[in-house]
Amino acid sequence: MTQQNHLRGVLLASSACILWGISGVAASTLFINNPHLTAMWLTQVRMISAGLILLVWGMVAGKHPFKIWHHRHAAWTAVSYGLLGLIPVQLCYFEAVRVGNAPIATIIQFLGPFIISIYYFLFKHVTPSRIELIGMIMAFIGTLLIVTHGHLNSLAISPVILFWGGLSAIGVATNTLIPRTILPKYGALTVTGWGLLIAGLFLTLLQPMWRVHLTITWPN
Repeated sequence: MTQQNHLRGVLLASSACILWGISGVAASTLFINNPHLTAMWLTQVRMISAGLILLVWGMVAGKHPFKIWHHRHAAWTAVSYGLLGLIPVQLCYFEAVRVGNAPIATIIQFLGPFIISIYYFLFKHVTPSRIELIGMIMAFIGTLLIVTHGHLNSLAISPVILFWGGLSAIGVATNTLIPRTILPKYGALTVTGWGLLIAGLFLTLLQPMWRVHLTITWPN
C-alpha cells in the first residue's frame, strides 16, 4: 500500500509539473497576442475561477469545506497560504512569463525545492540525502548556466525576469510549506480552494478586474 501511495504521489507530482508548464505556454501565448493583458488580471481570473470550482467540488464530494473556518489556526493558515503562498507562486511566475518567456520562467521557478531543502536544513535540522544534494547542485548549476550562458560576470537574461522568477521560486517554497499542517485534516480540495479564492479576491481589491477592458484574441 505504501508503494502504491508513493507511485501515486510521483504520478500526481509529474502531472502537476506538466500541466503547470502547459499553463505557462498558454499564458505566454495570451501575453504575446494581447499586449494589454496583465499578469495581475490573468492571475485573478485563474484564482477566483479555480477556487470556486474546487470549493463546489468539495461540497459535492462531501468534504465540508466551510469547516476550516471553525478553527482559528486553520483559518489563519488558509489565509496565509493564499496571500504568502499562492500569490507569489502564480502572480510572480506569470510576471516572469510576461516579461520573458515560459521556459526560462519555469526553470527559475523550479529552484523552489532547493529553497525548501535549505529551509529544512536550517530550521528543522534535516540534512538532504546524497541524491537530493546532487539534484540540488545540478539544478543550481543548470539554472546558473542558463541565466549567464557560462559567463559568470554577466547575465544572459533580463534582471527583471530573474527578479520575478526568483520570487516565484520563493513562492514555490511558501506554497509548499505553509499549508502542510492543515492539509491532512481538511484535504487538498478545501485548502487549495480557499487559498485560491482568498488570493484572487485580495488581488481584486488591489486592482478590480472589471475595470480592465480586454478583448482576448488567439492566433489563427
